[in-house]
Amino acid sequence: QQQQQQQRIPSLLQSSTETEATTNTAPPSATTSAPPPSSIIEGMPSHSPATSLPNQIYNWRGYNTRYQVSGPEDADHTLLLVHGLFVNSDHWRKTLTGLHTANGDEESGKKPTCRVYALDLLGCGWSDKPSRDDPTAQLVNGENGRFVDCDSICYRERQQQQPKSSSSLKKLRSAPTLENIPLGTSSGGNILASKLELRHPLRSPYNFYTWAEQLADFAHDVIRADNAADEPPKRVTLVANSIGTMSSLQSILDEPQLFNGCFVINPNFRELHSAEVPFSQLTMPLVRRVQSLLRE
Repeated sequence: QQQQQQQRIPSLLQSSTETEATTNTAPPSATTSAPPPSSIIEGMPSHSPATSLPNQIYNWRGYNTRYQVSGPEDADHTLLLVHGLFVNSDHWRKTLTGLHTANGDEESGKKPTCRVYALDLLGCGWSDKPSRDDPTAQLVNGENGRFVDCDSICYRERQQQQPKSSSSLKKLRSAPTLENIPLGTSSGGNILASKLELRHPLRSPYNFYTWAEQLADFAHDVIRADNAADEPPKRVTLVANSIGTMSSLQSILDEPQLFNGCFVINPNFRELHSAEVPFSQLTMPLVRRVQSLLRE
């Protein structure tokens, strides 16, 4: 099963009789030039054993990603739970099954106030796990169009050239390395980072920017579609744990009109290690050199 989970499902594998989960496919603006979506994820059960909720599929930029949802569609608030490293949406099992009724009293007939979504980020849980060097994966890399020293084109900007595009995002390019950045520490102090690398050292699509765009697209394509009758569209509150914090905050910076806030639980930030190690200006270059040698 683990071997099956690590493989990306071929795009031609479609069957209306073998579907094990509900499919929510993005509109043309999010799937143009991508392979046809598959309606199943091989080996995935119809319901999560951790939550007993249906495992549903959101086809994001040609890749299948798993998500779960609980609570009424007409709830007062909509939450999107974002997991951390090495886990998946089942990490939120108690939150998914309890939060939507936490502020409601079913005996008195009071309506629960929350509709709660949780998804598996690309490369995590039951979501597809393409090779980092896969050409299609590189096309959806969230780092495309972010940096001034690269002529890559942002996936969303490419889609804006397509008919019926729903995206109006235009990324502002920045330098890939920032210098002399003040970083806060867990003890309440701060430290100056001489260099802060924004780009993944291996140019892997598994990075904060990719996941940030997945969150924004999910909020637009799935959550807003589920609440199409709302006018104006209801904004989403992100609830983030660990490194999910970075992706959530980046998603809000990219498309603030989709969200109304972010609730952070035990965050882990990009350069937390630099802020915590002693004599970081001396030790971090050595650490990066060792990491580079190990990768090579």
